[in-house]
Amino acid sequence: AWSGLWMKEVEIYGRKVGGVMPTVVVLDTPVMSNHMGGFTEVEGHMFEAAAEVVNLERSILITGEHDDFYESLEGFSTAMMGSGIIDVRYTRLEYCGRRDKMGKYCLHLHMVGQCPECVLQGNAVVDSQQIGITIHGTQM
Repeated sequence: AWSGLWMKEVEIYGRKVGGVMPTVVVLDTPVMSNHMGGFTEVEGHMFEAAAEVVNLERSILITGEHDDFYESLEGFSTAMMGSGIIDVRYTRLEYCGRRDKMGKYCLHLHMVGQCPECVLQGNAVVDSQQIGITIHGTQM
């Protein structure tokens, strides 16, 4: 079931979308406010302010419990320890990890050692607690 918005329904910075191309949004009038980009000085410190647009949709979905995720602060967790092969590519992981619980991460490789056949590539971790992806003691 479709749960998104058609581009004709979108407003950006309070402006109606004036036209649409496949990967470009064209506003019908200029944005009047100053929107930071590049490097900006704040109280004597330089910060890079850059918007990043990332496609978080994937055709493979691994999801945890949705109902009480924000109250319990606990989602599913994975771990590969010791030896084996893990290959997770272009997968969306959501409602995962466990807040304040060491080792309970969305994707976790723990002291696997040499694993040239292991692959974690192009994954999107969304709505997670704790750390999304942790790899330590592992050479891929």
